[in-house]
Amino acid sequence: EKKEIKPSMFHIEASFHQMSLSRLLLLKEIFRSHPGSAKVCLDFREGDKVIASLHINEPWGVNPSDDLKKKILVLEGIKVI
Repeated sequence: EKKEIKPSMFHIEASFHQMSLSRLLLLKEIFRSHPGSAKVCLDFREGDKVIASLHINEPWGVNPSDDLKKKILVLEGIKVI
């Protein structure tokens, strides 16, 4: 029987200029609705440079499911790595 291996890190990138407090709060809601053990790394980018990174560890980790990715990809300026 094959066991599914879940990644220990969920990495996303966001456009620094398109990020707002309301968008961050929406991301927080999405993360909370998909709890799990994967740590989150959110890189804020300006062009091809990382301006800042936010790391979220357990107990606030996520389950990096396809549903989580779909909900995040709907947000403009954010992509899953």
